Amino acid sequence: MLARMFTARHRGGSGEPMVLLHGFTDTWRTWELVLPTLEQHADVLAPTLLGHAGGPPITGPLTPGSVADAVEQLMDEAGFETAHIVGNSAGGTLALRAALAQPERVAGLILVSPAVFAGGGAPAFVQPLLRSPQLQRIGPLIARAFLGQGDGLESRAYYDASIVTEEQRARSRLGVQVENWDRALWAFTSASQASNLTDTLAEITMPVLVVTGENDLVVPASQSIALADDLPDADLVVVPACGHLAQEECPAALLDAVNAWLAEQSW
Repeated sequence: MLARMFTARHRGGSGEPMVLLHGFTDTWRTWELVLPTLEQHADVLAPTLLGHAGGPPITGPLTPGSVADAVEQLMDEAGFETAHIVGNSAGGTLALRAALAQPERVAGLILVSPAVFAGGGAPAFVQPLLRSPQLQRIGPLIARAFLGQGDGLESRAYYDASIVTEEQRARSRLGVQVENWDRALWAFTSASQASNLTDTLAEITMPVLVVTGENDLVVPASQSIALADDLPDADLVVVPACGHLAQEECPAALLDAVNAWLAEQSW
């Protein structure tokens, strides 16, 4: 499974290691602005997940569980007995799944605009349609059309899309220059499931930091606030004038929140 994930490893300080999980349609590069600071704290792994542009080829059935298993094996290969798992958007959903599956290996969670109450995947009644032979044929075209929206997607992901530099735009296009990226993304899309995590939140007993952009149009801040209220041991930070991708749009504010939370955990 590990061979099917591309991973950027950054060796850092002596703190608890971190695993960074990107959101739907994204890659590990979404974390580039915060990696230099995070790696001062600890070793950091930033995989591009199965089924995403620029990630590894898919050689078997893909499910949310198989992606979570891959994250666990990634930790095994890195020699991480435990780690803080950081997840943005759908990566936040995956981080919660990993914590439920292997709670003894998750020292804490940092969830950045996590897609838990909505947007975590396709509802059950839609899944057979997504996996039908017809949609398997045309699905890659749908993936291309979706990412072809370009600036339309940026306007929803950012509070202020004008802050997106040409360098960031160029990085975001690298994945769609990889052969068969559209097939990989559709495989991930058709395997998606609604998160169904709300009934299990009481089982997440490790410390959690929830960070949300006040102006998030993808996962509204109200959902992240509600999530923090429902978790047994969660701190909440709402970043003003920020959208769905705090690690890209408001990296300094995100790092301030993370550093303060990590310092509190070490007391």
